[in-house]
Amino acid sequence: MDLNVRIKTWFKRLKDFQLKGWFQEKMTENIELGEDANCIYQILKKENNISSKRILDYAVTQEFEAICTGCVSGDAFLRAIKKLEKHGYVKSSLGKGGYRWQLLITE
Repeated sequence: MDLNVRIKTWFKRLKDFQLKGWFQEKMTENIELGEDANCIYQILKKENNISSKRILDYAVTQEFEAICTGCVSGDAFLRAIKKLEKHGYVKSSLGKGGYRWQLLITE
């Protein structure tokens, strides 16, 4: 492997590690990314690595109905989950039955 590639790879890993640490320091019980994102975050704290359908099923339960007022619609869900993914809180994987969402950062 070329030395420049190795150095760039090392710096990328260091940056990823530092960002993850920074996000963990900034995380609070209710994240500051909006109500819909908080809804999804709280659901993924309860059951991690689940499908989009499962998240939407949880959103209409009695346990989450108070905080999941907007993300029961597909558009709001998509905007919120993409915001969480953009900020590094969750990652997606395409699997059998659609996308699955995994929470990367907790408190």
